[in-house]
Parts: sequence; structure tokens; C-alpha cells
Amino acid sequence: MTLPPLLLSVQRSLQAPFQALPQVLHLVNEFLLPRAIDAAVYHKLNHVLQVYEAFRPYTVGAMDGAASMGLVDLVQHLHDRRTEGCSSRAFTGAAANNHLKVLKWLHEVYPEVSEPMEEIVEAARRGHHHVVEFLWSRFNGEELQRPLEAAAANGHVAVLEVLLPWTIIANGGAFTAAAANGHVPVLQFLLERDHVSVGGLESGLKQAVQCGQVKVVEFLLSVADKAALQTALQTAVTTGSTQIAELILKKYEADDTVLETVLTEAAKLDHCEMVQLLLDKIVPLGVSPAFDLKHPGRFVDLAMLSAVLEASRKGRVEMVKLLVTRGRLYAGSALQRAIASHQRGVVMLLLEICTAGQLMEDQLDPSLKNLLEKAVDRGDVEMVSLFTSKFGALDTGCALDLAVLHNHHEITETLAKRSKPAQKVNAFMTAAMSNNVEMAKVILEHSAQDVVERALAKVASSGVIEISKLLLEKCLPSSHQRIFMDAVAAYDVEVVKLLAGLVDQRIINRGLILAAARGHVGVVKALLDKTNSSTRKFALEAAAVEGRSSVIAFLRDRCDSASISNATERAKAVGFADAVALLSCKRARLE
Repeated sequence: MTLPPLLLSVQRSLQAPFQALPQVLHLVNEFLLPRAIDAAVYHKLNHVLQVYEAFRPYTVGAMDGAASMGLVDLVQHLHDRRTEGCSSRAFTGAAANNHLKVLKWLHEVYPEVSEPMEEIVEAARRGHHHVVEFLWSRFNGEELQRPLEAAAANGHVAVLEVLLPWTIIANGGAFTAAAANGHVPVLQFLLERDHVSVGGLESGLKQAVQCGQVKVVEFLLSVADKAALQTALQTAVTTGSTQIAELILKKYEADDTVLETVLTEAAKLDHCEMVQLLLDKIVPLGVSPAFDLKHPGRFVDLAMLSAVLEASRKGRVEMVKLLVTRGRLYAGSALQRAIASHQRGVVMLLLEICTAGQLMEDQLDPSLKNLLEKAVDRGDVEMVSLFTSKFGALDTGCALDLAVLHNHHEITETLAKRSKPAQKVNAFMTAAMSNNVEMAKVILEHSAQDVVERALAKVASSGVIEISKLLLEKCLPSSHQRIFMDAVAAYDVEVVKLLAGLVDQRIINRGLILAAARGHVGVVKALLDKTNSSTRKFALEAAAVEGRSSVIAFLRDRCDSASISNATERAKAVGFADAVALLSCKRARLE
């Protein structure tokens, strides 16, 4: 059996590995030959037919191709001399290419393979109104919806003129199809002939918005009702068509509820340009871009708050920036949500806006404080440094305590540099609670003398000796006397004990006498062994003059009879009977 020569396409298209496999080449060749021969027929390639015609018979493809090309003579020739006939493709091809003569002939000769609906749809799609005129009578009005929509979608008014008198307009499909594809003349044609229902108009406008057909939208805005305009605006917002939304808003005075809805939707979809447009519509002209929405219950309040919270949660930095600069009262809420959602970009943005002066620091202070504390909890040194550098008035007390508790050396140092004296004193106490000497040293490096002295008084009173000694070492020697006397006056026994070895005897004597006069028996007990009998005598007399019974009861057993006699006389002079009784009792025993 002789095999047909390889088609040129087979020889050149298959890759080299297949070229070495003759059986593969001939299989591909066999597959392509019928089409090649059919194409040679209707393209009148006689040299191809001479080579291959003997190997394969024609198929219906030969007449199908000839009909599609309008070759009526060839179609008739094939009919007369061949038996393959044609398929429905011959009909649709002739209709699609406006070959009416061929189409009529096919309907006469091969009516059994025709598909009139596909033919009229193809003709309508291509705008061949003469072909449509030939075919339309085969259908009822409802069946003509498909070709009608095909014609409208492709802008063929002439076809519509043929079909409309016989078509039942039920669903506005033609109008919607024309709107979606931007064919204003078709829309105008349908409207002028009242072939559009209210629902069809709304659907068409919506479709035009979805497809971005600006010219169609401009045309339909003049005839659309309020419901259609509302639907169109919502569609424009959903699709992010800012240009179209702007056109609609010029025509449509949307009420508060609609504006709230579309603003929320635009923000949810992260359409910044759309949100900007809607805010410009909401905020009166001439109002500063930093306009605050300060009216509780105003329709836009809920929308703004909802939008800014959603944007903050999802980390949409540009959207948050837009919303917050237009509604500064929502900055705190935005920051809180960004914190909870770990959206560092939004946090950074809000801080930048604040430091640029577009937000007042007091509007964010509670949120900033909370954020700072969370940053300390996470050990986020970078964020802590950012906050302390940008916000000098920020309350860092709790954050500093947290840093000490978590033993964050670097964060403690950063916060200690910025914290107020009282906050540092509290931080020393926090360190003392866990006897964390290392954290106390960090705070100490950034504490002034007054802070050290105040911390010493509190820490020593709590009985934490090691940190108390650390603080004492930081105190200037020249301040020891003053701190000692202040501790005596304040009844800070532990501080008195710490400093007793660092002040001279004269100061200790004064301290004992002052403590006795104030009734600070604990201080008196701490200093007694460091003084002589003469100082004790004066201390007893000071206690007697002030009526300090507890001190008198302690000192009378440690003084001689002469000292007690002098103290008794002084107590009598000022009228302290209890003191006189205590002293007289002791004197009697001594005598």
C-alpha cells in the first residue's frame, strides 16, 4: 500500500526526535489529510489536490468551507458531482459571512441539516440584516430574544429594526447587552421605541457601570430613576470605578443611609480614591481636610468608625491615613485596633501623623500608653525607642515597671532616660520587690540625686539592704547629713541605720535628740548605742518637754537619777502629767 507524501506542516512542525519515527509522522499526516484536502478544494489549490486527492475522499468540510466563503458555484459543483454533502457549519458559515445566496440555496437543497437559530444569531452578531430578514420568520417572538441580544451587544441597529416589530421584550436582555458593550445608539433606539422596562433600565445601567462604559453611563443618567441611580452608585463603589461614581454623584443626591453604606463598602474593599471621593461629598466644601466629625449620632460616624477599624485590622496603611486625617477623633480607636492586630505599619503611620502635628498627642495618649506597655511585654526595643523619642509627655511609669519585672536591660535603660522622677522611684521599688540589683543599677545610671534620695528612703524602709546600699553609694557625701536628719524626722529607721556610720558624732547626737522630741522610739533605739550619757540626758529632757511617753519609758532605764530629775522638772513645767508620773516612778526606785 502506497502512503501519501507527508504534508509540509508535518515535516516542519514536529521536533527532531519525532522525525526519526516514520510511523509517528504518518499517523499525524493521516490525521491532518482530510482537512487539508477539504481546504484545498474550497481554496482551489489544484496542485495539492493532484498530489493527495487519490489518497483520501472529500468530507463535508469541503462544502462547508465553500459555503462559508460564498463560493456558490463550487457548492453547486460539489453537490452535483460528490455525495458528501455538508453539515450545519455550511449554514452558519454562510450566514456569518453574509452569503445570502448560498444560504438560500442550502436551505432549498439540505434543509435537514440546517440550524436556523444558530444561523440567525451569527448573522445578527455580525450585523447582516438581510440574512436576518430571510431567517426571522422561522421563529416566534420569544425565540428571537437570542438574535436580538446578539445584535444589541454588537451595536447593529439595522438588525434591531428588522427584529423588534416581531419580538416580545420580556427581560431587557438586549438593553443590558448593549449597555455592557458601550453601544449608545442601540440604547437610544430601544428607549425611543419604548422597548425598555424600568427593571431593564436599572439592569442596563448597572451593567454599564460594571463594564466601565462611561459614555453609556453618561447617557443613561439622564433617564434613570432614583432606584437605578442608587444601584449604579453601589455598583461603582464595589467595582472601584471612581470616575463613574463621580458622574453619578453629580446627578444623584444620595441620602445619608446610602452614603454610609457605600463609604463602608469602599473602605472595606480598600478603594482609597473612592473613599476620598465620598468623603469630599460628605464633608462640606471649604472644610479643612483635618475636619473632625464631632457630632454624636451623625450618620457618617458609624461608617467612619467601622471603616477605620477594618482598615487598621487589615493593615491598610493608606486607607487608615485617609480616614484618620479626615476624622481625627478616630485615631485612638485605629491605634488600639492596630495594636491588637499587630499591624506595625499602621502603628508607625499614626505615630508619624501625630508627630507631624496633624493629630494632638492627647488624642492618642491612652492608646500610646497601652501600646508602649505591650511593646515592653514583647521585648520590642525598636518600638519602645520610637515611642520615647517621639512623645516626650507620654506616661512611661507602668512601662518602666514592666521592663524591670521582665528584666529587659535595654528597654529599662531607654525608659529610665525618659521617665519622670516619681516613676523612677517606683521602678526602684519594683526592683527592690524582687531584689533585682542589676535593674536597680540600670535605673541608677539615669537618676538624678533627688531621685536617688527619694528612692533610698522608700527602698530602705522596705528592708532591702543590698539595693539600699547601692543607692546610698550614689548619694553625694555632702548630702549624707541632710538625708540622715530627714530620715530621723520621717521615722525612717532603716535609712538612719545605714547612714549612722557615715555622719559625724555631732549629727548623730542631734538625730537622737530630734527623734526623742518627735517620739520616734525606733530611731532612738537605733542611735542610743552610738551616743554618750550626756546626749541621752538631753534626749530624755526633749522627750519630757514634748510628752513622748514611749521614748521616756525607753530612756529612763538608760539614764542616771540626775538626768531623770532634770527631765521631771521640765515635764512638770509644761504640764505633762503622764511624763512626770513615768519619770517620778523611776526616780523613786533609783533613790
